[in-house]
Amino acid sequence: MSVRKSKRKADDLTQNNHNQGYPEHNKILNKTYSTIEADFLMDDSFLFFFENTVAFNIILGMDGLIKKVNRNVQKTLGYSEEEIIGQSALSFVSKSDRKQASVQLSRALRGEPRPELDVEIVHKNGQQHTIRFSSGQLQIMNKDRPEGILITGTDVTAYGFWENELRKHNEWYHFILEAISDGVEIHDENGHFIYINQKFCTMLGYPQEKLNGRSVEGFLDWKSRRVFSSECQRIRSEKTTHFELQWIGKGGRRIHTKMSSYLRETPENEYSGCFSIVKDITEKTLLEKSDAVFMEKINNLLLHSQHLSNCRNYDEVYDVIINSLEDVAGFEMSSIAVLENQVLLIKTSTVSFPGSNEDVMQFLTVFAMKVFKEGKNLSSFEGIDPELLSIGPKIKGVLGFPISDNAIFLVLVSATKRIEETDKRTIVLYLKQASASIRIIKLQEHISGQAILDQMTQVYNRCYLTDLLNREIKRSQRHFRQMGILIVEIDRFKKINEQYGINTGDKVLAMAARILRLCVRESDSIVRYGSAKFLIIMPETGQMMDQASQRITSCFEHIQRQESEFSFDISVSAGWTYWDPDNPLSIEKLIASANEKLDSIKKSQK
Repeated sequence: MSVRKSKRKADDLTQNNHNQGYPEHNKILNKTYSTIEADFLMDDSFLFFFENTVAFNIILGMDGLIKKVNRNVQKTLGYSEEEIIGQSALSFVSKSDRKQASVQLSRALRGEPRPELDVEIVHKNGQQHTIRFSSGQLQIMNKDRPEGILITGTDVTAYGFWENELRKHNEWYHFILEAISDGVEIHDENGHFIYINQKFCTMLGYPQEKLNGRSVEGFLDWKSRRVFSSECQRIRSEKTTHFELQWIGKGGRRIHTKMSSYLRETPENEYSGCFSIVKDITEKTLLEKSDAVFMEKINNLLLHSQHLSNCRNYDEVYDVIINSLEDVAGFEMSSIAVLENQVLLIKTSTVSFPGSNEDVMQFLTVFAMKVFKEGKNLSSFEGIDPELLSIGPKIKGVLGFPISDNAIFLVLVSATKRIEETDKRTIVLYLKQASASIRIIKLQEHISGQAILDQMTQVYNRCYLTDLLNREIKRSQRHFRQMGILIVEIDRFKKINEQYGINTGDKVLAMAARILRLCVRESDSIVRYGSAKFLIIMPETGQMMDQASQRITSCFEHIQRQESEFSFDISVSAGWTYWDPDNPLSIEKLIASANEKLDSIKKSQK
């Protein structure tokens, strides 16, 4: 491939990096080309792509020694570029993964295909990161001879933790199924066992491996086979059904059971089998009412738990909890409350709390704080004046169950509805599952936030700029309002780096971002646009941008003189433009106009 063609493809990839935010660059590389000429490594487009993608990029020589790395590699390993260059790639791999990595590296250097690989690398301080290397590599040619390879990967350490949380999340279902006092069997659409809990195995007298994959009808007497077949047809329309079956256990022993079966469906709403609670009534023809009620609650709990995994935010989790436990335990008066800055906020509720009654909220706040402080379930049935709660004379007590570090599930207990121990166990089982869902949502928010932020300045990164501008332009179109763009550049930043060093330059950038956040409105968005440039999106500003520009630059210089930790003054220059619904510009022209204004201002200052 010629240098010109390689450059054109790299330009395409760079543009894609801007437009898409986080492209699957390793897949694009593999599909676009497999070799590249060595001279192109010094091309600006390639270097920009190499340094600014979120990938873990390494160029290796044919001897396996590192020739070049991007900033992500330096940050993840904790070493400078000088300390990394010339070292063997395997010297940074953990001992447990070194052998596997060595085999795959040898294959890569020979130009052979290799699988996607997760490798543990070791930071300078001993901390380990998981890097997922793509299945392809880019071969670097010099006069038609291989000179090295480019390999790329992604830091999936946080995703590994997330996957572990999800695994625990799924294991909780398994724990509930094994903890149930009766048998559980799940069979597929063909009537073959796909899950059996230990209680059901004990009931029939066979180990799990003897039952898994076998036909259900093979363990039923001939009458029960017809019942089983008809109930499988019935459940497709009624979703749930209850019936009795006669099983044939080990040694011909017959077990009379009562089945509570529930429909299992695929995401496309197609029949995929049944989930059944199997109760042994061989010796007991009648079940005690309390046991039957508890089993029904467990059955409902299992079904309602599936909704938690579909929740996208905290409020959805809270609504699912209230609705589920109202159905499962029959609570008529329950609420989800969140404690924020020592103030109790009712997020969702099945009862109208008198928010204006300060005595009520003060009592509930003190009770909630006690629950959080002790970190366990608490109840209070003494000293509660029914008139104090102002909800009705039937209120006799309150129970609290912590869900997360600031959320609590409250149950108001009446004289006629004393909470049973089975209800408490139901709540605890369900809220542990809900707590896992909340932790996953919190982790997702953390990962999403890290993906769009510039790590040095903690403002939005350039990859997120297009999304921000598109969103604000659509909003301006909808409300027919103008939107301002301000590009702020730190003056003489190159000289600061040369005279005081790069570390000082980084501190100046971080301080500049912090000051700008103080100078702009809450509705404004700040993006790190270039080496020493920040782009500020200012909704509903438009023709007032000249005054806004002067206000922000003056504010910046005033704050930096008062709070600067440096021996030299720091000033900024700003260029602006605005988007007008009467004369709409493209994003590219909008930014170009602001840059032209900035260049003009800087020339006039010389």
